[in-house]
Order: sequence, then structure tokens, then C-alpha cells
Amino acid sequence: MVGSALSLTALAAQSTLAKEFEQIDLTSSVGQSLILNDARVDYTGSGPAVWVSGAQNQLQGQDYDIRVTADPPYASVVGVQVDTGGKAELSGVTISTAGSDFAIGAHADGADSQLTLNDVQITTSGNRSLGVVASNGAQVLVAGGSISTSGDEAEALYARGTGSRIQASDLTLTATGTGPLNVVRAADGTAIELQRVSVQSSGFLGAVAVEGGGSLTFRNGSINAEGDGITLRDMYRNPGGTAVVSHSRITSQNGHGIYVQTDQATADLDSVQITSLGDHGTAIWMTGRNTRVNVKDSVLQTHGRSAVAIDNRDGVFTMDGGSISTLGDHAHALYATLDSSHSPGAVINVSRVLIETSGNGAVGGRRWYGRGWRLRLRRGGGKHQPEQQPHRHPRRPQPRPARQGPRRQRGTARQRRANRRRAGLRPGHQRQCHGPRPGLDPGHQRQQRPWHRQ
Repeated sequence: MVGSALSLTALAAQSTLAKEFEQIDLTSSVGQSLILNDARVDYTGSGPAVWVSGAQNQLQGQDYDIRVTADPPYASVVGVQVDTGGKAELSGVTISTAGSDFAIGAHADGADSQLTLNDVQITTSGNRSLGVVASNGAQVLVAGGSISTSGDEAEALYARGTGSRIQASDLTLTATGTGPLNVVRAADGTAIELQRVSVQSSGFLGAVAVEGGGSLTFRNGSINAEGDGITLRDMYRNPGGTAVVSHSRITSQNGHGIYVQTDQATADLDSVQITSLGDHGTAIWMTGRNTRVNVKDSVLQTHGRSAVAIDNRDGVFTMDGGSISTLGDHAHALYATLDSSHSPGAVINVSRVLIETSGNGAVGGRRWYGRGWRLRLRRGGGKHQPEQQPHRHPRRPQPRPARQGPRRQRGTARQRRANRRRAGLRPGHQRQCHGPRPGLDPGHQRQQRPWHRQ
């Protein structure tokens, strides 16, 4: 079947070997499961190239090559769309979009809708063109391959709507653009789980953004961002959001490693390495009220001038194990201040952490102004116990402690003669004696020395 649309009404067989199609449309109310392999779809127009709609329709297959071109140019196009409870499972999928600023590589929408993609290669171009989207309660699973977007506000992974979830593993995500850009975005109560995923971003916004009560789980991966690595921010004034990061690496070129911007947000980090390379950057910046960040066995480092490893304004920061270091001038390891007089205050708890600063004007910990901030430093993994001192009577004089180490040497005879010469004494003249030394026997004269003043 060449140059035509494929629908369930046109196919009665359960398994079909296909070649080329203009469009695959599985939206019939009849309802069947279709297995379709080795399919090439070259679609020009608006809407989806491959469309599975309705709980009664399912699509399975492998080796898909889907090319989508928007016509007219302002039209919205989608490579693969699953909605209204439909299900699709595709392997070996290549999707590319062109000609539109509103293109989507793959989209699952609606409760009970499920989309599974294995070994994918998705490329989109144009502003607000997205890679993979889950919305309004849909579930998306992506395993293996890469997703690349080009354009402003073009996310590689985007989840929106309460209950939506994206799970991705063994994936490379890349987004390029000159304006605001996130590579991964979990918004409005959604969840994104990433494992062994590499994230590359050139936009000035956070490479990974969690908005309006969304959640992020990031394990065994890496983030390399031009701006912020992970940002937790509000959405439509909805605060909150959580991020759980473990055994991963985050690098920010000109921003912050983790930026906790919204109120009531939490971040839990375990065995994470965060590096901020630019001037005025931070490893972790906490500006939201009632925020909480817990760090365990991690490495936090800044390289730029006037950078701060931990900048806490209104939350509680706790770190147990690991190290904090700053390498630039006027760069501080721990910094706390208040952004408003109504703030509950900033609290920093640090235990078993090596703190190192280098550069002119760099300090380990600093408070700028305000009230209500606390800094606790502990050692040894538990609460620090002061050394026990022996009991001392408040009025009884105490003996001087024994001198420790070798006694100070007075110098050799040659050094003593040199000291006298520098003081103005010269040999060859008798030093005048003004009689007996007070308090001595008059018959005991002071021995005169063979030195004199010139």
C-alpha cells in the first residue's frame, strides 16, 4: 500500500508487513490490535503522522521511519500521537519534523493513554517544537536512543497535567537555542524519572525544570548546562516541587547547579557532584521560603569569582559527608542571608564535610544581614562533644603547665658578638664601670668586659 492512509477499516489482518505510507490512522471505533513492522511514513500537512486514538485501538511494531513536514508552515504537526486511552509500543523508531514552530515528535494525551518507545532517534526543529510529551494523565516510557531539539522553548521531554508521567533510561537529550530553553520539564503535578540519561543544554534557563508541584527523579546520569542545572520554580503561583538526585554529575557553565526558587520545595541529593564554573555562580542556591535541601556524601565546587557553594536565604540546608570547595576570589563556601523581614530564617547544618576555600577574600562561612539564621558545624559523623577539662578551683592558683618541646637556644658565641657589633659596641676599649652594682657587696666589683662604645 503506497501513497495512501492506513486505517483499521482497511486492514483485517492482525499482522501486516508494510512499506511506505502517507499517514497511519488508527482511530476507528471498531477496535483492534495491529502489529505493523518496517514502516516508512512521509507525511505533509497538519496533525499527527501516526495516530492511535481510543482505548480499543493498539499499535505495535518495529523499524519505523517517520518524517513530518508542516503545511501550511504555521500548522502544528506530530510524529506519533496516542490519546483517549490508546496504546502504542514501537521499537527502532526514527522521527523528524520540519517546517513548523509547533511540532512534536511523540505525544501521549489523556488518562490511560500509553506510549512506549524503544531505541528512538527523534529530531525536531523550530521554536516551541518538543521531543516527547505526556499530558493530562498519560504514561510514556522511552528506553535507549537520543532526542534532539532546536529552537527556543523546545523541550526534549515535557510532562504537563496532573498524573502524567515520563520514564526514560539510557538516553541522550540535547536542546539548542538562543533564548529560554529547558531540556526536561515536569510541570503542574507531573513526574519525570530519568536513569542513565545524559542532558545537554545551551539555553540560559535550567536544563531540567520542575514546576508547580512536579517531581523529578534523576539517577546515574549527567547534566551539562549553559545556565542552571536543575531549577525548582512555581507555576501559576503554585509552589512546591521535589527533586531526588543520586549518583549523578551536574555541571553549570554560567549559572547554578541546583536553583531552589519556589517556596516549599525540597531536594534530596546522594553521591552527587555539582560544579559551577562561571563567575557569580552557585552550586546550590535556595531563595524560596520553607525550602529544604538534604545532601549526603557529595562534592560541591565552584570555580568562578564571587561564587558561592551554598547560598541559603530562607530554607534549611543539611549536608552529611563529602566536601565543599571554592576556587575563585571572593568566593564563599557557606553563605546565609534573608531576602525579607518576614522570612523564617536560614539554617545550615554541616556534618563530616571538608570545607576548603582559595582565592583572595574567600571565606568558609558568612552571614550578610538579618535575623534568624543558624549555622551548625559538626564533626565525626555525630554530635560534637566538647573535650573534658579537669576540675579547677575558681580561686586557687593553678600551676604553670610544663614546657613542651626543646628550650629556645640563645645562639652561639659568634652570633652574640655579631649582635653586640650591630648594637654599636666595638672591641679594644674598656667599658666604663660606674661603681658597684646596687644590692651587691661593695667589695665585689662588676667584671669589666673588653668592649667599648666607639
